[in-house]
Amino acid sequence: MRRVVYNGERLGLRDVTEADASALHAVYGDAAATQHMPFAPRSLSEVAELVAQALEAAAAEPRRLYVLAVIDTARRDVIGVARQLAMLTAGMVEKAASGNTCTRRLGGATRSCTRRTEGPQKASAFRPGMNAVPL
Repeated sequence: MRRVVYNGERLGLRDVTEADASALHAVYGDAAATQHMPFAPRSLSEVAELVAQALEAAAAEPRRLYVLAVIDTARRDVIGVARQLAMLTAGMVEKAASGNTCTRRLGGATRSCTRRTEGPQKASAFRPGMNAVPL
């Protein structure tokens, strides 16, 4: 499983954990915070179930759902959640399995990509965007 951790100057992102359920309930359970959401405020047990589903999704291969805790870096508190659904086509999964990889640095445009040419040990660099697997 590939873990997500990003620490910016003011905010950080990381995979949610079971310990985040009560902090996330402060958001998901608040009527004012959810008034423009497509769901009513949720109970602590409902939020705990969402966290359990996020942990299950994080362990899946290929990983299609990213549920990240948003962290206030000054206070080290969980202040929200970010969800991203990675849409992969069969061709993208095949490329990923064949060894085509891309790494992106959050907060910047830097990206390095490699593509296997022969066997598992040989790789050649190629320009970002060519045969890249979207994350």
